[in-house]
Amino acid sequence: MQVGIHYVDIVQHIAGQRITRICGISRNVGGQPVDVEDANVAGLEFDGGMIGTFQSSCYLDKDYQSHFTLWGSKGWLQFSLNDGQPLVWHSNGGGMESFKDNSSYLENQYQPLVQSAVNVVRGVEPPSIPAEEGLQVLKVVFGLYETASTGRAKVIS
Repeated sequence: MQVGIHYVDIVQHIAGQRITRICGISRNVGGQPVDVEDANVAGLEFDGGMIGTFQSSCYLDKDYQSHFTLWGSKGWLQFSLNDGQPLVWHSNGGGMESFKDNSSYLENQYQPLVQSAVNVVRGVEPPSIPAEEGLQVLKVVFGLYETASTGRAKVIS
């Protein structure tokens, strides 16, 4: 969930909805001798009725494989920061569109995040997200781990 946690935050922000239920699988499938997952798959339900699927993997010899897709009554939306086309969407009756990022931001995604965190600790800028939103994201991530071990969907409050 090292990479996936960012998608959980982004998708709740853009959708304006919170994830209220999760059911997923989290395992080490890449064969590395570490006690950490490298693959996560989840089905999500949002408080507005929207559902989504989430896949986040980090195979040590293959880079990141990660995307987030949402389906709603008016179309779908997919985030994928790893392929130069981080946002693709389709609206019913409106066709498919995409956003391509030709900047160098995707080549160095974490430097701005780390610098912002340092600035927050130094007291020179406010946190990028409110504490309540950060807590909600952590509830979803730990909900994934719980449902992966129990095999039962988890309600996120």
